[in-house]
Amino acid sequence: MVNHPEGVYHKKLEFGDYTFGLKPNEIIGNTKHISFENLFVVERKSGKTHRGGGFGELRSNLIGENHQRFKREFERAISAGCNEFYLLIENASSVRSIKKLPVYKQPVETFEKAFNTFITRRNNERQENGLEWIKIIYSRETESCIKIQNAFLKFFARWIKSR
Repeated sequence: MVNHPEGVYHKKLEFGDYTFGLKPNEIIGNTKHISFENLFVVERKSGKTHRGGGFGELRSNLIGENHQRFKREFERAISAGCNEFYLLIENASSVRSIKKLPVYKQPVETFEKAFNTFITRRNNERQENGLEWIKIIYSRETESCIKIQNAFLKFFARWIKSR
């Protein structure tokens, strides 16, 4: 774990790329560090097309060699009871907007069907386990941080009310 002066730290998550935590805080009455890693996560796909990342990675996760690994990540989130799972896809306004990218080799309908099928299956599994559906966020790369923060603030408001 690498600590930063602002209280931000990095650590490997069992699933997802981003989560949040709270330091001890008198205002909300917590005396220990609280981690939300099993309650709220964001899985990010960067949308960059170089070096096989971004949409090339998302394509590989959905219809390629990394499909089973990607599926297991979602299964770990279900096993942990992670109720809020966000899939952030940068540099896209929708699944169909991915068709314009050079890494995209299949017809857009093939990719769109694979994406929708994958998400539907994961949502069915989540629902069977009493968890909320996956929330999909499309974002420009420059707006991702704000969108992640906004999603967390909504989650946090619900979490505070439930205490």
